[in-house]
Amino acid sequence: MAVENRRGYKINAIEPGLVETRFIAEEPLRVRDSIGKMTESERPLTEEEVGEEIAFLASTQSEKHGQVVPILGPRTVS
Repeated sequence: MAVENRRGYKINAIEPGLVETRFIAEEPLRVRDSIGKMTESERPLTEEEVGEEIAFLASTQSEKHGQVVPILGPRTVS
């Protein structure tokens, strides 16, 4: 959910795709590959990629405010 804050804080929500977590990493390779092919990047995102996008959204460089931002792969947020 995206919300505007009356104090001027930037509040955004992220909508990441499949993220490579310990749970996903424990799945057999064929399962991970088939799940990954269902995503736009054709692979699970890394936790670092999601973290980088969150850091960008929180930075002064981002002009996004009060939006739901999909994270589909590296450098999808501008």
